[in-house]
Amino acid sequence: MAFDGITKAIQFYRRELPESCISFTSEEGKQIFKEALGQGHMNGYFKLAAQFQTQDEPSYCGLSTLVMVLNTLGVDPGRVWKGPWRWYHESMLDCCAPLDVVKVKGITFKQFLCLAKCTGLDVKSYPADKTSVDHFRELVRSVTTVEDKVAVICYSRKTLQQTGDGHFAPIGGYHIHKDLVLVMDVARFKYPPHWAPLTTIWQAMNTPDAETGDPRGYCLLSTSSNVTKPLLFFKLSPSFVNVQETPPPAVQAFVHHWSSWLSSCASTDSFTTLLTQAISVLHSSLAGFPAENALFTEQVETCGCRSDDLACVIEELLNAVHQSDLYQPVSQLLKQDSEPFLKLWKPEKGSCCGYPSFAVDAATLVTIFLYSWPYPTNDPLSIGSALSRHLQTGFTRQKVVFRNELSQLQKQLSVVLDQCFSTTKLPQ
Repeated sequence: MAFDGITKAIQFYRRELPESCISFTSEEGKQIFKEALGQGHMNGYFKLAAQFQTQDEPSYCGLSTLVMVLNTLGVDPGRVWKGPWRWYHESMLDCCAPLDVVKVKGITFKQFLCLAKCTGLDVKSYPADKTSVDHFRELVRSVTTVEDKVAVICYSRKTLQQTGDGHFAPIGGYHIHKDLVLVMDVARFKYPPHWAPLTTIWQAMNTPDAETGDPRGYCLLSTSSNVTKPLLFFKLSPSFVNVQETPPPAVQAFVHHWSSWLSSCASTDSFTTLLTQAISVLHSSLAGFPAENALFTEQVETCGCRSDDLACVIEELLNAVHQSDLYQPVSQLLKQDSEPFLKLWKPEKGSCCGYPSFAVDAATLVTIFLYSWPYPTNDPLSIGSALSRHLQTGFTRQKVVFRNELSQLQKQLSVVLDQCFSTTKLPQ
């Protein structure tokens, strides 16, 4: 019985909304909804409401908000959630930080933006300390009249006199005359969706993150006009970088050694010479690189299974890598010592149903690495620019499945490197 008493003492069933917030389902909340609907500022609500969900973990508000937005905008993850169904779920969002870390710490505004970009969304971000309440109001007025864009806020609950602190939520509507926004709170076990004064939300965003000191803010998310298909097999390993933390020294050394060489002046335009030099520099860059911080790993469905159809497409992708212009020359150059290059790869372990396994050799990894690295091209005389020109020439001749995979990998690498090394600037 003592155990029961202790258990009850630490349990909660929801929280009462403070007086500054109006429950969406109250009579007053319903009237505000009716008026806002008549004003034309609830147009995005219905698609959001169809995907409204409760966060899976107490620290998953950022992941759940992003999942809600992705499913609202009809983004195909290209990965199975359960059974035969492809559908976004929090467990798929591990591009910028390991999920076991997110489960404990949650994510910052910076990480949320990184994840949104990694999924292929078009992201316009606005740190609160760099904008104004008038800008925020105008964005809310605009986004609540359309269905193909969603505004997300990152704010401190404390300012709203709610318990807790940092939180994420999508905006579901706006009442012009009362200047109220509809906060679609994904922590539905704690607070229901509610109307809150726009100026109070603004103040709540204009607070620094307690852990990082970085500003909070808001962002506008929509599907990108330059849509690439989801990754099929390869993906960035969350053990390579964690956007929330400073990259490990070995990762910093690897990235800076490789980037410094790319930024140096090219002494030749011969692709054979450049490729030979690239393999040599990559080899030395990986000398002290720990295998546990591998750059790439493989996509695994949420249920741990791969369908036969997906297995066939992955096989087609790997065949396309082997048939690419780069694979055979790389294979020849790696004949003497290919072992260090295997540090680029960390295969997933375990499966609930024994999904098909695919062998990935060192030449495949180096080919993927060279094609997907976001080369600095601001200096036309640099090695990076010269290498990029040669690779792009061959890239356009590759199969569509190959181009899609590598384009998406390059986009994600660009986002993650920009986020992780923004304070430790990469050589240009």
